[in-house]
Amino acid sequence: MKNDIIKKGRMTIAFGWIILALITLFNPDVSVFDPLPDFIGLIILAKFFERAADAVPYFEEARRSLTRLALVNLLKIFAVFLMIAVRSKNAADRDVIALCSFTFAVAEAIFAVKAINDSFTALFYLGQRTGAAALIEPRGRLAIPPSLVEMLSVIFVITKSVLYALPDLLRLTRGTDGTESGDPAALYPTAVIICTAIVAVLGILWLIAVIHYAAAVRSEGKYEGAVRQISRYPECDLNAAYTKRYIKKRMTAFTLGALLSIEIAFSDMKNINLLPHFVSLMIFTLAFFRMCGLCRGAKGAAALGCAAAGVSVVSYVLRFRFLDSYSYSMVADSTDAAAMCLAARISLVIEFAVTVVFLIFAVRAFSSLVRRHTGIPPESERYNERDAEYHRSLSLRCAATFGLYGIMRLCEVLDFFMRTTVREVSDTGLLTVSNPAPWFTVIVSAISALFILVAIFTFMKISDEADIKYTV
Repeated sequence: MKNDIIKKGRMTIAFGWIILALITLFNPDVSVFDPLPDFIGLIILAKFFERAADAVPYFEEARRSLTRLALVNLLKIFAVFLMIAVRSKNAADRDVIALCSFTFAVAEAIFAVKAINDSFTALFYLGQRTGAAALIEPRGRLAIPPSLVEMLSVIFVITKSVLYALPDLLRLTRGTDGTESGDPAALYPTAVIICTAIVAVLGILWLIAVIHYAAAVRSEGKYEGAVRQISRYPECDLNAAYTKRYIKKRMTAFTLGALLSIEIAFSDMKNINLLPHFVSLMIFTLAFFRMCGLCRGAKGAAALGCAAAGVSVVSYVLRFRFLDSYSYSMVADSTDAAAMCLAARISLVIEFAVTVVFLIFAVRAFSSLVRRHTGIPPESERYNERDAEYHRSLSLRCAATFGLYGIMRLCEVLDFFMRTTVREVSDTGLLTVSNPAPWFTVIVSAISALFILVAIFTFMKISDEADIKYTV
């Protein structure tokens, strides 16, 4: 009885997440801001298919297709914000905007149709090979055939993609009589409203159909059992496949954090870092939090990473206020500028100290991960000195990787201190050195590039070793 209640609760939670994913996908976003981006729902659906990807054929293909579609949608959002940030009010920008809209519309339509086809192929395969009949033939008063649901899904995504680009393409047209009334581009606001209304109506029909299909599968209650029934591996091998996938995903997250740890700042934008370091720290923290069940020390590393990210946010805000209000060369112009500079310096030092402690715990956690999930574990009878030496070398590589990250953060502190240190006095007052020595800039760039390369190879090495260890 207790197991039935737990199982029912899990299915209810999973069904709720699926409904949330469908709502984000239904939400129309024709030339307007999308408060619920599609990539959120796509990631949720990809996670749903991932639960059976190691056990059932075709589910891995569906997960990959949904993930690719989520990346395309995320790139589209990034491109839209980039155009808003950099474009001027010139009419010539219409060409770039229309080209971007059309390109992403075509790409999303192609990837969406592929994802829909792979998803229903996986579900149909599972229903045909097991007793989960609701996957291929739902029953009930309001049952909708899955083939109709698939067709509505294809029609909806293609229509949504086409109508997303249509208003921007309309703005490229020009009237023949030279007047505003004869210019089709003047119909842009009306086109946006009409396209949004069409997508909303069609989306409601699609949403109703998919929810009824998902509800029929949920009410039957045979999906989880069908996945276990058709599993290609025994239970122990399936757990190994899950562990391998889990480790590879965590290593991918660490690689992403390493790539986002570089500093991007331009002199014409007041030398403000456009890629704050707390972004990489938050990614590291989340990865360690998800590694708590894999190795010792991950929980402590996650806690300290959260603290380092919080301090980094405060430090970034203080530096942003200082650079936005003044600049490096104005640090001695007023008492307020000097006070803001001092606060930014103190916050940088505190951030570096907390980050160093976090890196120490990160190295300990990775050493535990290396011992437990690469090669032969120490508790095995086959464990020998050669295995111990291999674990030590891989742990040292992890320590060197995080050590380079710490050196990067130290260079950031030194760079800020050098840029805000009074070096000379002139007749007009105190001046500061606006830029550090050229050799220092070269060293900082070299260390950043070296860290990214070493991090990529280190995390890929751990991922490959886990792949070898848990390949079934």
